[in-house]
Amino acid sequence: MLADVADAHFTTKNERRFDAALQDAADYFDLFYLSKKLKYLCQMLDRQQVVSADYQLHFLEELKTYLSNQVIADTPAIAIYYQLLLALTEPEPTPYFHAFRQLLQTAAKVFPAEEMRLLYQFAINFRVRQIRFGAKEYIDDVLSLYREGVESEVLLDNGHITPWTFKNMVKLGLGLQQYDWVQQFVTDYISKLEADKREDAYHFNLADLYYHRKEYNQALQHFNQVAFSDIYYHLGAKVMLLKIYYETQETEALASLISTFRVFLQRNKSVPKEVKTPYLNFVNILYELFRHGKKRSKILREKIANTPMLTDQSCLLAQL
Repeated sequence: MLADVADAHFTTKNERRFDAALQDAADYFDLFYLSKKLKYLCQMLDRQQVVSADYQLHFLEELKTYLSNQVIADTPAIAIYYQLLLALTEPEPTPYFHAFRQLLQTAAKVFPAEEMRLLYQFAINFRVRQIRFGAKEYIDDVLSLYREGVESEVLLDNGHITPWTFKNMVKLGLGLQQYDWVQQFVTDYISKLEADKREDAYHFNLADLYYHRKEYNQALQHFNQVAFSDIYYHLGAKVMLLKIYYETQETEALASLISTFRVFLQRNKSVPKEVKTPYLNFVNILYELFRHGKKRSKILREKIANTPMLTDQSCLLAQL
């Protein structure tokens, strides 16, 4: 816009000589377009992993080809979103994600708080998806990203934590068996959720904590106070109930819930396949474990270990 004004001013002089303003306007517009387009592409690629969406990723391959031959290090927005785009679209994402993480370390100096929150969320979502596909070695890394983001308030929106940030931090802490930290976190940060989101988040996450501590009555007491206002609470709660029924040998309740939950997952079209599949795999393997655990222990152990999209893999192995 500034270069546009400069060019308009130059044209009023009616001078027949070269002036750089028009070239500057075109060049800056290219940078503006590229940075915005890359950001939108990353957002669409990231979001379609969470909700069913048919985004049209126009110019994706053309941009990747063009930017592969350009020097982009001097433009932070293009550099960071380009590496993220490669991490989201290339078959081997590791080097691109590492480059993205390195750029993220210095991003706070050049990006506003709102964009820093988005960039951190991209990093977290990427690692969470890898964990969902079986890369458990990244659990500690994700929790570190969350804690860093919350403590610096980068991941807070108008001073609030979202219920999903809250739930994910609890789940990661439980996976690392940091039970005391989880209880302290729930106590210290529940007030950071918006008022109408606090009750469900409080009871769901404490139910999960008490389940991991094998205090099943306490878990069920909190579980029964969850209103299930969101599909992800619904999915998580069903898995938690299945595990409690299995561990307390409530066989009739377990068999009934396995059947109804499997049908729900198969028929529900609002949950993306990438989210639905780990739950379906869990239900099917738990049913096999319930029916044939002792007889097929070796086969089941191999199946659990070799199923990449499987929620609560460690729980199934522990039960086996």
